[in-house]
Amino acid sequence: EAALDNILFCFQHEIPIVCGTTGWWDNIDKVEGWCREYQGRILYGGNFSLGVNMVFALNGQLARWMSAYPEYRPSIQETHHLEKLDAPSGTAINMAQGIISENPNYKSWYLEPNTPAADKGSQIPVKALREPNVPGTHTIRWDSPTDEITLIHQAHNRNGFANGALVAAKWLVGQASGIYSMQDLLKSEIKS
Repeated sequence: EAALDNILFCFQHEIPIVCGTTGWWDNIDKVEGWCREYQGRILYGGNFSLGVNMVFALNGQLARWMSAYPEYRPSIQETHHLEKLDAPSGTAINMAQGIISENPNYKSWYLEPNTPAADKGSQIPVKALREPNVPGTHTIRWDSPTDEITLIHQAHNRNGFANGALVAAKWLVGQASGIYSMQDLLKSEIKS
């Protein structure tokens, strides 16, 4: 709830913003207006792990390729610690949305074991598991009758999330005003 007030305060005081909260996204138009008005800089992300963001990029590319091969069917599984209340994780949802945005064969996702809608063929199953002491593991599978392609990101601890936020903050200081994502950071780092 405090995110919008904090974003506005930082814009007004020329402080670049790295934001990992997601509740303000319904007000993106307002944030874009403030960003233009104050010539601010904000980098947002639901997950600051550099590894996860690399998997997001690979996921999008693989989803594009797979649009030509409908015999491969995607599924996503995420595993987190017992204290994580939301299911599926925002990262798993982002992975499903990445497939949907890049592959016209898929229109939505559903959380297993729920029953999918009538058009199961255009839906991606997502499974959420909760186990003790798991910082986060996300698996994307493309399974066919002949083989399987698997992308896995496994966090060993929470340090990767903090390190990614620090990399984002350092990178953002040198950018022009605007709204950025971790994908913008990765694209820029790969080019340099």
